[in-house]
Amino acid sequence: LFTTLLSIAALAQTGVRGTVKTATGDPLPYAAVVVKGTPQGTMANAEGRYELALKPGRYELTFQFLGYQARTLPVEVGSGFAEQNATLQEQAVTLQEVQARVGKED
Repeated sequence: LFTTLLSIAALAQTGVRGTVKTATGDPLPYAAVVVKGTPQGTMANAEGRYELALKPGRYELTFQFLGYQARTLPVEVGSGFAEQNATLQEQAVTLQEVQARVGKED
């Protein structure tokens, strides 16, 4: 009976999993994965892989990593785990000019 219940519980798991990579195919370790409109989310591991338990339904996942453009992708979770991989593009950041003068403080 215990083995049967354990196997049923294992089959009942649903959610989404995948990999977050750069445009060149390199993994993005510890990228953030957030379910849009909810407090749910997770971080990818050192190989850029993530897994997030979700109930069946339609969701939008936002993938973020410092120095890369955030990307939002739809996913539909049914029975079992759906797969949603994400590729993030580098984002150029332009800083304003800084002037240093003698005797001036912030």
